Amino acid sequence: MLIELIGLKKLIGPIAILGILAALFLNFIHWNDPAATFYNDMYQVNKATMVFTGIILMLAVFLVILGGDFYKEEKKYWSDYLAIYLFAVSGAVLMVGAHHLLMTFIGIEILSVSLYVLAGSNRMKLESNEAGMKYFLMGSFASGILLFGMVLMYGATGTLHYEKLNQVLFIDELVSKNVGFLHSGLIMILVGFFFKVSAAPFHFWSPDVYQGSPSIVTAFMATIAKIAAIASLYLVIAQVFPAMHHLYDILLILVSVSTICIGNILAIVQTNFKRMMAYSGISHAGFMLLGILAVDFNQWHVMAYYTLGYGLANIIGFGVAIPVFRSMKSENVHAFNGLFFKRPILAVALTIALLSMASIPPLAGFWGKYYILTAALSKDLLLIVLIAIVNTVLSVYFYFRIFVAMYGRKADNTPIDVSGGYKAFLILLVLLLVAISLMPDMISNCL
Repeated sequence: MLIELIGLKKLIGPIAILGILAALFLNFIHWNDPAATFYNDMYQVNKATMVFTGIILMLAVFLVILGGDFYKEEKKYWSDYLAIYLFAVSGAVLMVGAHHLLMTFIGIEILSVSLYVLAGSNRMKLESNEAGMKYFLMGSFASGILLFGMVLMYGATGTLHYEKLNQVLFIDELVSKNVGFLHSGLIMILVGFFFKVSAAPFHFWSPDVYQGSPSIVTAFMATIAKIAAIASLYLVIAQVFPAMHHLYDILLILVSVSTICIGNILAIVQTNFKRMMAYSGISHAGFMLLGILAVDFNQWHVMAYYTLGYGLANIIGFGVAIPVFRSMKSENVHAFNGLFFKRPILAVALTIALLSMASIPPLAGFWGKYYILTAALSKDLLLIVLIAIVNTVLSVYFYFRIFVAMYGRKADNTPIDVSGGYKAFLILLVLLLVAISLMPDMISNCL
């Protein structure tokens, strides 16, 4: 924002990218010091948090590049949008590295308030205003429930620090004395997180907000916001509440199964691409919740690999959709009619991204689900795994509709404006997705 005041608007994007890359580099400084803590032990750096933070920062770079193209007709507002994006990324990083429930809440609110503004940032579009208001109202309720759960947890234990909570919750006398507060607090905390990841039955806001928000904001919600919430919930469950697994195991099973089924079934009837991606994201949230249930903390690389593949595929998908929407003046599936004959690079990029999200081997989406379902089988969750496999096959149908539109429908004469640099950027993303797909074991072992 200061750079804009001195008339150097063209440097805003590059400086933001350099700043994020510097943060990405600094993120891994403590790789050999896996238990560094900051802010009175409220923020901890370990290998799991470094990798999840690295994924978020890498995706943030890609989204800033996409944002520069998306807002090219609104350059006078670019610095404002970019500042809010960076606040949201900061909130996501705080969520992942938090070692204290208060720090977790601060991160969630920084991310959420930024997204409330961005969702309604298209002032001239009624759907965007509606999306911002819906997200704000429902998100505020969810934050209140989450905070109330933390208050109950503090009242029962006297601490909100992850490590201390973990130790206290193994004391039988305390648990039996405060069982009502503890169970109510845990359920409220989980409900707050379920809203943030758009898990059933707290998913109703997601399709409307995804559809009404500007496409680049939708891409941010589908990737960084969801990954940060999933990673934060995973780390909280794994580090704080293992003593209460008998309670949240049943809840996670019910929520993950219903989320997977609802996401895939309702995606079939969608004609708007962004609503379809919203329900696809709901389904993937169900798989990630199943991963939280099945994957132990010493196997955190499984969750990291899944989120990396999911995030890359979504960014490629929205990276193709943004210029198509802009040129075709439509966000429905028919906007992709004949895309292969107009812009074959865009069509192939979107095909690879959707095949990965549909879990077609040997792409990253397949390996991510394979690792999670294998972990679930090791926990004797055979029925849940069978339901997940059936839903994975079902998901191929609604992705296939996009393929039919791109390759089997007649193209009109409307040109799709895409620069050479933008196409090169999409090719780079596709190559990155293919690279992590062809070396899943190596990537997951390196994480």
